[in-house]
Amino acid sequence: MMLMQFIRKTTVGVAVSLLVTLLFSFGVTLGLQRVFGTPTAVKSALKQSGFYDTAVASGLDQAQKDQSKDQQQNSPVETKDQVPIDRPEVRAIIENAVSPKFLQQQSEGALDAVYAWLQGKTPTLAFTVDLGDAKTRLADGLASYVTTHVASLPPCTSAAQLPSNSDVDPFNATCVPPGFDVNKAANDARDQILHGDFLKDSKLTASSLKNDNGQTLDQQLHQMPKAYQHAVQAVYAAGAGAVLLALAIVFLSVSRRSGLKKVSITCIVVGAIVGLFGVLSSIGVQKASDQLAKTSGGDQPLQQHILGVAKLLINDVRFWWMLYGATLVVLGIATLVGMHFIKPRGGADKQRDEQVSQDDVIAAEPIAEDKDKPARAAATENTAPRPRPGRKLVQ
Repeated sequence: MMLMQFIRKTTVGVAVSLLVTLLFSFGVTLGLQRVFGTPTAVKSALKQSGFYDTAVASGLDQAQKDQSKDQQQNSPVETKDQVPIDRPEVRAIIENAVSPKFLQQQSEGALDAVYAWLQGKTPTLAFTVDLGDAKTRLADGLASYVTTHVASLPPCTSAAQLPSNSDVDPFNATCVPPGFDVNKAANDARDQILHGDFLKDSKLTASSLKNDNGQTLDQQLHQMPKAYQHAVQAVYAAGAGAVLLALAIVFLSVSRRSGLKKVSITCIVVGAIVGLFGVLSSIGVQKASDQLAKTSGGDQPLQQHILGVAKLLINDVRFWWMLYGATLVVLGIATLVGMHFIKPRGGADKQRDEQVSQDDVIAAEPIAEDKDKPARAAATENTAPRPRPGRKLVQ
């Protein structure tokens, strides 16, 4: 009997330790799964951070820096016909061609395709980012700009200002030579965008993105759907395991009340730890983003918005962690309070306690009997009747 009690106590202790691990693991992975398990949170973070509003402008800023370097390193002939992206009118044309709404549509379409592939809804990774419409709008806008810009220039008068018509740069010319064909210049600018090297591959697909070995994106990441699905299954397996362990603790304990008490205290402790983990993670992300901004020039708008996306996603994860932790704490406290006001009334718990006490007494009786056996034998021998001298017992 004592061996059985030792095995039961050991089993309950191990179950409590495993319950702590499973409750914590379930809470942490549940928060991650709720945020990153679907494209909803990622879409919302990209939109709320203003990423789409500054992506094109930030790209133009970087392109302007690169263009300035080219102009310094190369001759004027090599930099001829470069689009002057430093001019507000040209920047407005580009930003209108690649609008925030257009970027959002393309990005969300790609995200939906990626998650459908991860979740096993589609057998292969298939997404398309079509920039053809944006390229056409850009070409039309620049052609219109060339027409307006050249029409506003004065005619060339001096001999030094008279380049041949073929040498006139419609974007950077300061005057127009006699007989210059403005419409042809506008059409050339349009053809330069539509048929030149700019956005030569205007349609990007998962099969067109290949590495140096010629593998498509689907081939490079072919293990990702299985890993994603196993991760989701592990989250719910941890939750189911925690429930089963809690039930085992209740039924293996000396009484149901003591088992409920162990489970309640475990829930309170784990809930507090998960809540604290959420607070510390938010502080850590904030410090990491500040440090990254200092070391890598984080004053750029695009980088700021990327950091903003990361912060929003971490805040979403932290919300689920805090909610899970608070739920465990409230559940544990409510159970303890209920047990305090609801006393056992001769139910199963009381019967089990009495049964355990009786088992302990029964287990201890053989030992006491063995200790008293010599004394009882001696007492019996002393009290037995003895025949008196000179008399015969009557049969």
